[in-house]
Amino acid sequence: MSLFKSLNESSTILSKIKKLYKYNKYKVKGCNRKQIIDAQKALDIVFPQEFVHYVMDFGRISFQGVEWNGLNVESKYKVVDATLK
Repeated sequence: MSLFKSLNESSTILSKIKKLYKYNKYKVKGCNRKQIIDAQKALDIVFPQEFVHYVMDFGRISFQGVEWNGLNVESKYKVVDATLK
């Protein structure tokens, strides 16, 4: 199975994120495959497919008082830095 296999659009988490995205306070560009591979190596893990698609689509999100870390963002919100802290 490829790391970047497409997810079915019925993915519960991703479909909810897409609905809430209009409330996203921080519009950042999603990350690329190299950033995902580098992050996985740094943490010595393999990200779940939903997380891979989340960070590729959104980078990180913040809406209605909820903040989710991601990739392709400043250190404070980068999942690698936050995990290694």
